Amino acid sequence: MGTIELIFMVLICTQSLLVYVQSLTNYHDVNALRALQELWSNTPPSWVGTDPCGKSPWEGINCTNSRIISITLGGMGIIGQLTGDIASLDGLQSLDLSNNKGLSGPIPPSIGKLTKLSILILKGCSFSGPIPDTLGSLNRLTFLSLTSNSLSGPIPPSLGNLNELDWLDIAENRLTGTIPVSNATSPGLDLLVNAKHFHFGGNQLNGTIPPTLFNSNMNLIHLKSHYSIIIGASIGGFVLVMLAILAGVVAFRQKKRAEKADKQNNPFASWIPDKSSGNIPQLKGAKAFTFEEVKKYSNNFSEANDIGSGSYGKVYIGTLPNGKMIAIKRAMKGSMQGAVEFKSEIELLSRVHHKNVVSLVGFCYDRSEQILVYEYILNGTLKDSLSGQLGFKLDWARRLRIVLGAARGLQYLHELVDPPIIHRDIKSNNILLDDLFNAKVADFGLSKAIGNPDQTHITTQVNGTMGYMDPEYYMTNQLTEKSDVYSFGVTLLELVTAKQPIEKGKYIVREVRQRMGNNIQEVIDPFLLGTTVLNGLEKFVDVALRCVIETADERPTMGQVVKEIEIIMQLAGLNPEVESPVMFENYEWNSQRFNHPYNDESPFVYSWVFPHSPLEPK
Repeated sequence: MGTIELIFMVLICTQSLLVYVQSLTNYHDVNALRALQELWSNTPPSWVGTDPCGKSPWEGINCTNSRIISITLGGMGIIGQLTGDIASLDGLQSLDLSNNKGLSGPIPPSIGKLTKLSILILKGCSFSGPIPDTLGSLNRLTFLSLTSNSLSGPIPPSLGNLNELDWLDIAENRLTGTIPVSNATSPGLDLLVNAKHFHFGGNQLNGTIPPTLFNSNMNLIHLKSHYSIIIGASIGGFVLVMLAILAGVVAFRQKKRAEKADKQNNPFASWIPDKSSGNIPQLKGAKAFTFEEVKKYSNNFSEANDIGSGSYGKVYIGTLPNGKMIAIKRAMKGSMQGAVEFKSEIELLSRVHHKNVVSLVGFCYDRSEQILVYEYILNGTLKDSLSGQLGFKLDWARRLRIVLGAARGLQYLHELVDPPIIHRDIKSNNILLDDLFNAKVADFGLSKAIGNPDQTHITTQVNGTMGYMDPEYYMTNQLTEKSDVYSFGVTLLELVTAKQPIEKGKYIVREVRQRMGNNIQEVIDPFLLGTTVLNGLEKFVDVALRCVIETADERPTMGQVVKEIEIIMQLAGLNPEVESPVMFENYEWNSQRFNHPYNDESPFVYSWVFPHSPLEPK
């Protein structure tokens, strides 16, 4: 080898070494992810460069300590197969490839090597073949969703070994045989006892329900027998009549759609903001900004003004001409809503005015941009404060004042706004804290208004954040105010324990329920236990657990929750009607300590949109 060739080889090796050394992501994780990327089409545009966890992280990839811990790629339009390369990602705790119809082929048996996996979601794809028996080795698995695929064959008995499994959804496949149950040769393999909530419908499973089922505390059971149902001639005639009526309805609807097509394509065409005529909505306080105005307020969308980013886009801090600080949330081209949805969100937000709800200052729909302008909230999210990322911890009194404020904001949405609004994504990341640490409910991107006063629920696709979602809404697609109550109850438990809803495969609701009573201090935030007497603690936990009762009718309303928290504050020697001006000593503001409140990306926060009604983990 000549000198030139030798130098060239050294340069190549040196460059490769530098790429590896500078990478923030585990070398084996990178290789596994790249192997999948080569086999897949339509991967996110951000999947470029050498480091999925670096300064420009790959969309859907979350990392901790240089390891990829979660992959969330639901509804990305990915085409390809899931190969054995996935097994190399042995630090993976959550895998969500849901609603990618282009993902086909078998589920690789090597997936059983992902022993840290607690969440596996492959619903709504086109996977075929048997369910791998190796899934039974994933002993940390708490949530498994394989619904709406083309999986065939029997349910592997090994799934009965998943003792931590709370949620199982394998509906709408081609599964056959019987459900694994305990017997003389295989004691303890009772899948129905292990999984507290499950969904088996849409398969050809044996219609016999095992006797052991009736000795468990199951609910939301969905079984479908393969036995035929004989339809009489009279029913057949009725069906023909109904089909004729249906054909007429379809034709009528098609005509209406054609008449409204132009208006739907550009819903802003006849909308004059800040004015009202006929059915044109009136914006109360929200201003329509031009793109040039927003660009100026954000200093030309400079990096210096960049205070957060997520799947929606980027958030910039800005200043209005009157000196008011604002947060400018600018959507990326690939993540923008339809014009109708964007307009609906603006109309909804413009009607909300309460001291415990974040205010919409205005919006921009200029030059095909979708930008929302909010009031700027200084002290981040409740989640940031609970995690200690702000450099201090909240005491018991401050936590009570925060939850009271958040509860009042939510009560306002449910009981005082006309028409009422269901938030649909209540969580600690969507409760912001102002300069005096007063709570403000934020992020109405998933909210729904109840238009009919006689309406008891809204039938809509399942949407929300895993761990906080109401299981009854998840199963029925029927959204009510009580769905927000459930999410708020999870947030109350998060506040008193300082633990995420799903942490290391454990669900906060179950952990607190198991210790309610003499062992409750095992899950209480140690900081609280070491500060002062926690007057009202047991009552606080009791209120939280009543909010997360699985049957919506048995949960309290937000108005009742507000009254309960006010009583708890009085037990703690606090006046619920007086806002405390107390600030924290030795507190120095540092905007780099935490993700900004308008940043919607953080580990173990998953917002899903489901076209059908699968099962949400608790």
